[in-house]
Amino acid sequence: MILTIEFPKLRKNQFLTFSKLGLRKALAISRITTSAVIELDQNKNVIDVVMCSGSIGRYPMREPEVEEYLKGKILNEETIEGAVEVLIDSMDERLEGRSTLPYKRIAIESILKETLYSRLKFLSEV
Repeated sequence: MILTIEFPKLRKNQFLTFSKLGLRKALAISRITTSAVIELDQNKNVIDVVMCSGSIGRYPMREPEVEEYLKGKILNEETIEGAVEVLIDSMDERLEGRSTLPYKRIAIESILKETLYSRLKFLSEV
């Protein structure tokens, strides 16, 4: 039985972000999710990133292709658009032949953009 889960406190140059596509905000069941812990340097370059997705494969998983794409890049609109393409390409391989693929392609684009743009907006305000 798991009683507690603990995580190290985020440093000042790290942030956690999460987005989900669900039927409504109060419902716990999600159709698609993305989350990320991103560490930036003072110039907004991505030093490290851990990105995970849910419901675009057989089980929730890390997205190493997206992580590698983001590392060393400045977090901006161009980088976010590139990350979306990397995730869609990866998802296309996983879900090839499944009837839900066209829907999930559109949905994951929206969810990943929400995940990363929410942080970009915050950074521009700081």
